[in-house]
Amino acid sequence: MLEGKPGAREIADQSGRLEADSKSTQDEKIFARELGRLKLSLQSMETSPGIRIVMTHFPPTTENGPETAVTTLLEHYKVHMCVFGHLHDLALPPGKTIDFFKSGIRYVLVSADAIGFSPYRLW
Repeated sequence: MLEGKPGAREIADQSGRLEADSKSTQDEKIFARELGRLKLSLQSMETSPGIRIVMTHFPPTTENGPETAVTTLLEHYKVHMCVFGHLHDLALPPGKTIDFFKSGIRYVLVSADAIGFSPYRLW
């Protein structure tokens, strides 16, 4: 059973957090608002067993990247998978995309150009 609710529009930057040199008061407000929306969406999901998938615009982390405010939320609410877009023109080999596990969560890049404008098996 899949569970999902609409929620956060997007996260402020690719890492799921704001870099010190790129922060503005407006960026911080937007990031805090979107993080709060994501948390509300996660809280509203059924607690019964099921597959929990979150979709974000920006990747909340990288395979070797740090924990972020977003990854902390995903782990806390026991999300199984996070699919994201935004990364384009990576020159990945045909049929290959970014697809990794980190702290029990599968992260998958599903930008149409990254997956060759073809279906990509997630589950």
